Amino acid sequence: MKARIEQLISRHGALLVGMSFFNFMAFLFTYTIFLGKIDWGGSVVHLPVRLASAEGMRSGVPVFMHGVEVGTVGSLYYVTLDEQGRPRDWATDLAGKERSHGQTVIAILNLQRKLPYYPNYEIITKYQTILSEKVVEVLPGNSTGPMPYGKTRDVERYGPEGTPLPQLDVMTLTSTELSRFHLLGQLPPARGEMLRASNYDDPLYLIASVIVENRRPLKDITGNLRDITDKLNAGNRNIALLVNRARLMDGTNQFLRDVIVLTQEVREGVEDTRESRAAVEFLEALLAVGGGLL
Repeated sequence: MKARIEQLISRHGALLVGMSFFNFMAFLFTYTIFLGKIDWGGSVVHLPVRLASAEGMRSGVPVFMHGVEVGTVGSLYYVTLDEQGRPRDWATDLAGKERSHGQTVIAILNLQRKLPYYPNYEIITKYQTILSEKVVEVLPGNSTGPMPYGKTRDVERYGPEGTPLPQLDVMTLTSTELSRFHLLGQLPPARGEMLRASNYDDPLYLIASVIVENRRPLKDITGNLRDITDKLNAGNRNIALLVNRARLMDGTNQFLRDVIVLTQEVREGVEDTRESRAAVEFLEALLAVGGGLL
């Protein structure tokens, strides 16, 4: 039996190794690509969030809370808004019978558990590094914390400053409601508040935007610099004539050499004066004469 096994291995060893390798790669591909995208249900919370723009974001990017990964971005949808600012379903948007009153992007965040949210919450999209992909950061807030930058406290709803903030009734979607939104674009009516996110744009995009907005001033600046260098090279106007005049350059160099020589002589004279006793002897003689007179 042992000899039979050794004979099979020696005859079909390369084939067995190749099949094992490709089976392992197929399992790894299935696990990382497909199994990672399956929603296994359980305690997964589907949280819809409104974004001003989804530029630089894609589905599958991680969601962090205070630096800890708590979920992923399940999907992104571009939707139009009605007069009340609510997202319109796909059928209404395609019919074109009603005028659009704005647009937004809805991101479905698949979180590991349900979190309490307060009016001082923050949800931001940002780049962790200048060349990394855009991620989502969720900060649920708390009842005693201050309002974040850009938000003001609604005194009528939450009371004056110092009053504890109440917990928000946040809209979340069940698996059935999520499937309905995928197919029809319909959200459950009047059930909780949809959270909003702030966008931190790509720094490279911001730099390019600044350059584009200031294209004319930058063109004028570069044009002026080119005119200045052309005049200096051609010897036009007074300063250019002085710079390009060889006699002036020779005189300037000679003046600088004289300054260097004078500086060296002054330094040597100071050193000689410091090392000599002439000043000390003069002071001693002066003191002696003064003492004799007194």
